[in-house]
Amino acid sequence: WTELDGKVPEWLVKRLMFMFADMTPVQAATIPLFCGNKDVVVEAVTGSGKTIGFLVPVIDKVTRLLNEYKPHFINAIVLSPTKELAAQTMKVLEGLLEHQPEDNPIRTQLLIGGNSSLNNDRKEFVSIKPHILVGTPGRMLDLLDSGVVKTSKLDILILDEADRLLDLGFDTSINSIISKLPKQRRTGLFSATASDAVNQLIRVGLRYPVRISVKVNGPNGEEHSIPPTLDLQYSVVEPDMKLPYTIRRLEKIDEFEKAIVYFPTCVSVMYYYSLLKDIYTGPLSFISLHGKLSTAIRKRALAQFAETDEPRTVLLTTDVAARGLDIPQVDVVVQLDPPTQTSMFVHRMGRAARAGRYGRGILLLNKGPEVDYLDLLGVRRIEPKEDTTIPLGKLAKMTAKFNKIVIDWVLEDRDRHDRAVQAYVSYVRSYTKHTASTVFRVKEIDFLSLARAHGLIRLPSMPELKGNSTVPTEGWLVKDFNMHTYKYLDEKKEAQRLAAENSKTRKSELKNKKAKSVAWSEQTEKKESKEKRREKKKRRLEAISAASGNADLSDEDDFAKDWKELVSEKKEKK
Repeated sequence: WTELDGKVPEWLVKRLMFMFADMTPVQAATIPLFCGNKDVVVEAVTGSGKTIGFLVPVIDKVTRLLNEYKPHFINAIVLSPTKELAAQTMKVLEGLLEHQPEDNPIRTQLLIGGNSSLNNDRKEFVSIKPHILVGTPGRMLDLLDSGVVKTSKLDILILDEADRLLDLGFDTSINSIISKLPKQRRTGLFSATASDAVNQLIRVGLRYPVRISVKVNGPNGEEHSIPPTLDLQYSVVEPDMKLPYTIRRLEKIDEFEKAIVYFPTCVSVMYYYSLLKDIYTGPLSFISLHGKLSTAIRKRALAQFAETDEPRTVLLTTDVAARGLDIPQVDVVVQLDPPTQTSMFVHRMGRAARAGRYGRGILLLNKGPEVDYLDLLGVRRIEPKEDTTIPLGKLAKMTAKFNKIVIDWVLEDRDRHDRAVQAYVSYVRSYTKHTASTVFRVKEIDFLSLARAHGLIRLPSMPELKGNSTVPTEGWLVKDFNMHTYKYLDEKKEAQRLAAENSKTRKSELKNKKAKSVAWSEQTEKKESKEKRREKKKRRLEAISAASGNADLSDEDDFAKDWKELVSEKKEKK
């Protein structure tokens, strides 16, 4: 950090030396160039210190403009793809500013949807007069469009996790924000991966940028896309083996502070969190975090996981916690399924082994074509080793026992089966969204094993199951089960179910009663009338066939064809 003496404010260098021992390679490469009025494009592995790499130049540039500040004129904007990452960046920024001079301090404001209303954000902006805005593109654009923000003095723009910003569909908002900013500014684009969309953004938003790519080399000098301190493993199992495998695997790790387990969908997280909360009695504790939670609950869950001192705490989550979040003491990351986009694999695994810390990453694959996913990882210089910690024979016995516990739990409350079905359907739907469709083929899913993993009594009716030879008749997985006596524990829900079933029964009875009330003579007349129409149709077809000289009365296909032609002619005459 002493290399920054004279290049950035003295108080900032002291603060950095207090917070961190040394600069990381990405910081050493980025900070001097960015502070030296160069646009930068930085690509580096997760956990490499990119956040400090752009916050130091931001603080440096804003400090130089403090004496020229005018109310409502902002000096810097930092854009993040998610609320959680924006909040974390703000926390790091506030930490760096903690011991700044008090006579003319740098002021900041966080802008994320769901945290407060736009009107409150406007009032706060007018009140605190911030120099730096940190937030998500949507809320940032809302504030810029509100008329209270002046951007002509803006000197620096940061696009953090740029590829994720574009993946989430923020390209229109980002372009709108860029159009409101002065062209004479410095721009920094930071990400763990590059893409064509990112390159397009570089062409639009940056001026002659310097590209900085910090690679990780293995012991033999080969390049890697993940930190060298991350021990990466994989295992090929049946779908219903994944959760018991994960639990047992985490229990067998002697000491770990925190672990993150990634599920494919929010519904899956909700379902399995409620399941484990009820049935698990081992040494692990669980926290749930997903995109369907309100902003306040998400922040609370993330803070609980980040700040807990309880060892063996496991976060069940989706990709909402896959990028940028710097959660301390994460030792293990488990992916129950590969992400729909291969680029997200690096970001998920990057939650462990941050800043030189040792970590373990485990990937679970379904048997079949999914094994080819390892080849896709190989292209990115990611080569996990097979995990043989739990023998498959032992795992099969564990799974059978676990499945029995799950189905017993589901049978206690019909609402649990409803949620199990929702999780099952959401999993299959998410499977269709994999970009590597040649590897992740829906038809190759073991639907029955997946159903056992969810504790299903009966398979749902869905297009993906049609024509599948493994699916039992009418989808029943539990023999001789009476759904009519399957109750909700919630009395209100159960009353609604009974009322709906009674209404359906009454309608069916009325329909049968109406059919039975028709006189026998009337039924006979209808039958005779139908016979007459059939005879009339037959004679007409015979006449047509005789006229054409191709009569073959035994050929029903010809009858049908001639009849269609006759009907068509009549329609034309009409």
